[in-house]
Amino acid sequence: MKVVEVVELGDKRITIEAGQVARQAHGAVVVRHEGSMLLATVVTAPSTSASPAPAAEDDGDAFVPLTVEYRERMSAAGRIPGGFGKREQRQGDHEILTSRLVDRALRPLFPKGFSDEVQVTITVYGADPRSDLKSLALVAATAAVRLSPLPLPPVAGLRVARAADRLVLMPGEPERESAGDLIVTCTLAATADGIVMLEGGAAECDPDTLVALLSDGHAALAPLLAAFDRLRAAAGLAQVDVPPSPAPDPSPTRRDVRAGALAGTRADGRAPTALRPIACEVGYLPSNHGSALFTRGETQALVSVTLGASDEALVQETVLGRKSERFFLHYNFPSFSVGEVKPHRGPGRREIGHGALARRALAPVMPADLPFTVRVVSDVLESNGSSSMATVSGASLALMDAGVQIARPVAGIAMGLVADGDRHAILADISGAEDQHGDMDLKVAGTRAGLTAFQLDNKLGALPVAHIAEALAAARPGLDAILDRLAETLAEPRATLADGAPQHKQLRIPAHRVATLIGQGGKTIQELQSQTQTRIDVKDDGRVRIHARRAQDLEAAVARVNELTRDLELGAIYQAEVVTLKDYGAFVRIGDHEGLVHVSELAPSRVDKVEDVLALGETISVKVIGADKRGRLELSRKAAL
Repeated sequence: MKVVEVVELGDKRITIEAGQVARQAHGAVVVRHEGSMLLATVVTAPSTSASPAPAAEDDGDAFVPLTVEYRERMSAAGRIPGGFGKREQRQGDHEILTSRLVDRALRPLFPKGFSDEVQVTITVYGADPRSDLKSLALVAATAAVRLSPLPLPPVAGLRVARAADRLVLMPGEPERESAGDLIVTCTLAATADGIVMLEGGAAECDPDTLVALLSDGHAALAPLLAAFDRLRAAAGLAQVDVPPSPAPDPSPTRRDVRAGALAGTRADGRAPTALRPIACEVGYLPSNHGSALFTRGETQALVSVTLGASDEALVQETVLGRKSERFFLHYNFPSFSVGEVKPHRGPGRREIGHGALARRALAPVMPADLPFTVRVVSDVLESNGSSSMATVSGASLALMDAGVQIARPVAGIAMGLVADGDRHAILADISGAEDQHGDMDLKVAGTRAGLTAFQLDNKLGALPVAHIAEALAAARPGLDAILDRLAETLAEPRATLADGAPQHKQLRIPAHRVATLIGQGGKTIQELQSQTQTRIDVKDDGRVRIHARRAQDLEAAVARVNELTRDLELGAIYQAEVVTLKDYGAFVRIGDHEGLVHVSELAPSRVDKVEDVLALGETISVKVIGADKRGRLELSRKAAL
């Protein structure tokens, strides 16, 4: 039997359907908004392991075998996938990031002792640019879980944003890009009791603005939670019972970390808000355009910056089309950073997620119109807590070392929480042990002017907004201290780009000359790039960016572009190449223009033979004196001398 719920979320209306499709799954819903449609399914099965996964440090927090897979069908937007096989291949980074988001919204809610395998699959079958697919994925997944036998409390998730004068729910991509007044945007998941997961970015907002958005966003989830309950009453499966898990005998380490935090004494002797020692160095790598080594305690990030041409941007294929990013960040976490032996298989979901967080933290301070592509790479050489925030701090230095004119440096810090009944303690700059044995990991990045990125994970299931507000307030002194240390190393971006960095120049040509510069089938611009060893990016409105490794190549390309695209003016003097000699004069070329210099206009005195004064290939000065009845240029060398 098909069951339908319609939910109003601000000015958006979504429809949630259950009972018609994927009926052998243990939970399945279809979510619709505008022209978008997503199917989310949940399947659970007894663990294939002989026994439940062992708890880390025997602290009772056993691993939950949860797998979340978000996939976009290109047919959802009427598109055929690229590539040889013409079918969807491995997950794109944006699909991985959405999968992680759903995973982080569900994982903290599983009860201790639950060890069944769980698979959540979200598939996009219809994609409308007006929809926020990330929000719809969270809605669909949490609704499907609510219908399933999984013993989780009701949870829902959504992307919310704060504009100057209003709350925006589920902002679609056009809405996010056109609304220049968006102050802060975040995606959150919550139960009725509090926040489970949070991530987002801001235009250097103050913590109070973020806290207000969290409260508003939490309240906005109430209609979804109510709709999920109605769906469950009509079409849900009975929840499984989980036998109470025996109270573990906590390790010595876990007891010490938690008891010390609550007593105000941390394992390494620091006060609750104290930072570990910080060391910074710029220009560490010999050949990169910019680099920095950032060390905080036993966490160390080696960050490099490489500048490239605009056509070296990162291109991502999504269901709604291709996206081009001129600023991107890659984060690598080799096993040696934690003293382990593991094969290197390329970046995993965690690395992709940490890289996206660090990029989000830095994006608000990047130049608005980048003249080149910027690639940042962070290699974590040591890790004992918050390597992603070390990446943010190190990347600020590396960007300034490369001469990228960022507005302000950005620092990052990880805040922790230990809660025991009515008592709790907020910890700054948490170590790996405090992350493992504590109850919260809140990553906060920002400048002196405000916050730029944040990400929350917790182990309590749901956190009161007040705890998050307290942690955000406690993060401010730590961020300021890190920014002070960055300023001691390099206070502002270098005035010039590093040696070997690409040279660039931006021109504007008449829009009607764009086709001339490109040439038939791109022949003209390809030849020009080959001859001058440059890369040239041309926009339809006449903007031209030229990139070169050497200044002389750049200037040569600039001169050729100007020659090819200039509109000639009556009375102006130009340099022209002699291309044909005739008895009655010489034909010359100015860029893509050709004209005749009549024999009578070659010199102040009489010229008997054109060859006496000109040679093929010679460059001469000519003045535009008019055009004949057929529109051909009439030029004078005599008038230009």
